[in-house]
Amino acid sequence: VLRRGHLVVAKKDDLLGRYSNHVARNTRAVVESALGGVLVIDEAYSLLQGEIELGREAINVLVDMCYAHRDDLVVVLAGYDRAMAELFDANAGLASRFPHKFAFPDYTPSELGEIAEIKLRASRFRLADKHAASALARLVAPIATEVPCGNARSVENRIAGAISVQSTRLRHAAAAA
Repeated sequence: VLRRGHLVVAKKDDLLGRYSNHVARNTRAVVESALGGVLVIDEAYSLLQGEIELGREAINVLVDMCYAHRDDLVVVLAGYDRAMAELFDANAGLASRFPHKFAFPDYTPSELGEIAEIKLRASRFRLADKHAASALARLVAPIATEVPCGNARSVENRIAGAISVQSTRLRHAAAAA
C-alpha cells in the first residue's frame, strides 16, 4: 500500500539536468518527490541516447534508490519494447529491480481515429460530414504502421499540423479577400 499514492512523471531531462554534476542530485530529487507514490520515467530508453555516461549515472542512482526505497515507491520505466530491451541489457541491476514487464498492444487504426476525434473536440473542432471523417481516417491510419509504432502523440502532432495548415489557408484567404 502506497503511503501517499501520488504520481510523478519524469523524463530524461528531469533526471540529467543541464550539467554533468547535476545528474545524481536531480535523479535523487525526482525519486524523493515520488516517495510514497508512483514514479513513471517516460521514454526511459532515452537515458542511453546522447549523453550515454550521464544516462548511465542516472540509471545507477535510480537503481540504488529503488532498492533503498523498495517498500515506499513504485517505479515504472516506460518505452518501446526494443529500446527498453536495450536499456535493460545495458545495466544488469535493472532487470532484477524491474522483474515485471508489461507490453501493451499497438493502437489499431480505429482506435487512432477515436483518439483523433477526441483531440479535435478538445480543440473545439468537429467533423462536418462523412467526407471529413474519411479524410481524418486517411490522415491517422498510417500512424499504426510507423516504427516504432505510432501513438497518441503522433495523432496529436498530425492534428496540430492539420489545424496549422487550415489556419494558414484561412489567413491567406482572408488576406486575398
